[in-house]
Amino acid sequence: GTLLRRAHDIKGQAPTFDFPLIARVASSLARMIGELPSTTALPLSLIDAHVNAIQVIHKQNLKDTNDKIAQALCKELDARVDEVVGAKAPKA
Repeated sequence: GTLLRRAHDIKGQAPTFDFPLIARVASSLARMIGELPSTTALPLSLIDAHVNAIQVIHKQNLKDTNDKIAQALCKELDARVDEVVGAKAPKA
């Protein structure tokens, strides 16, 4: 519902404000919410991790997609989402 729509909104609008890293994190969050069966409880700690990552990226004004720390953070969030949704293939 609402959380998925908000994640999609952020994913779509973040690049407009030159925050591609926020778009990537929001995409990961939207993927998790969208792919989990409706009967599965959302993992609140992983949602919090995504929200916290978005807040840090914004507060620190991180915009460089080549930043090693940002890349590691995004990769780790993607890996946790893969575990939760049961994905077998690694995200590029």
